[in-house]
Amino acid sequence: MGQPLAARLVPEMELGVFRIAQEAVRNALHHARACTLCVSLRFEPGELQLTITDDGCDFSPQGPDEREPVHLGLRGMAERARLLGGKLEVRSAPGEGTVVEAIVPVAPQRDRPVLVAL
Repeated sequence: MGQPLAARLVPEMELGVFRIAQEAVRNALHHARACTLCVSLRFEPGELQLTITDDGCDFSPQGPDEREPVHLGLRGMAERARLLGGKLEVRSAPGEGTVVEAIVPVAPQRDRPVLVAL
């Protein structure tokens, strides 16, 4: 189970992770026509894990060469994760919906207020 965060993340990281979640939720509702989705944040030692799962239509997140996402929203999320020093993984299969997972390293700013996760 994830650990409670003792201090807030730097504002750039908070905003970047929020934007990744925002785009993944938008994609699930708009493109995949998902009925159910789950957004979770886990704080592990040295990293934050953001996971968005949905029950929508599956898709192929990879292009023909299977190295680059062909969808602009996925490219944007992958770029945000990369700029935060992390990575983005997308898994989608027929009948199983989609899972978007961003893992980014964290180094909390000690002089900022405490983040309370509910």
